[in-house]
Amino acid sequence: MILIDSKPYERLPGTACFAPYVDVIISSLTGRKSTAIFKARVDSGADITCIPKNKVEKLMPLLLGRPLLIRGHDGTIKRMRTHLAIISMHGYPDQGQLKSYRPERGVLLTDSDVGLIGMDIISKYWNLTFDGVSQRFSVDCVSHQSDFGLDIEAEEWYTTTARQPSTHGEYIHEFTPVEWVVATMEPEVTT
Repeated sequence: MILIDSKPYERLPGTACFAPYVDVIISSLTGRKSTAIFKARVDSGADITCIPKNKVEKLMPLLLGRPLLIRGHDGTIKRMRTHLAIISMHGYPDQGQLKSYRPERGVLLTDSDVGLIGMDIISKYWNLTFDGVSQRFSVDCVSHQSDFGLDIEAEEWYTTTARQPSTHGEYIHEFTPVEWVVATMEPEVTT
């Protein structure tokens, strides 16, 4: 399914260059009906999808995922909690087309006003094509029958048991909603 067909790069205020951006809607898995809408840069250099903290305040509380060791763009390593959410993206040119994902490891909260769509979504669900000369990109969504993260509704997620391996091989843990921790806007970072 072609979600994005030859969409032009955009240059957002405060950014240095034109880049590929998608329109994103994020939904909480706590059953709240609120959503947050923002732009996210398609970033093949990001391992995990990041969402702006200031956009998710009305979605709180968010469900917490497991902590991960994260290396920032400046090289510092921190242990950070992920947050479980549904990420939906509008199509292009058909803005009415919507595709939803539930990243297995969750998403990170960022202080930026712009989100990042990372390799956790790109490498698992997309055939992504960049045309740097014409400054356009396309996304062809692929479907994996074994991936329960595609087009998932919050109610289905509550009844699903997920397998979540650590990126560092520390644990493999089967979890159910009973084990999830509810997040607040207080920092959940430990170093």
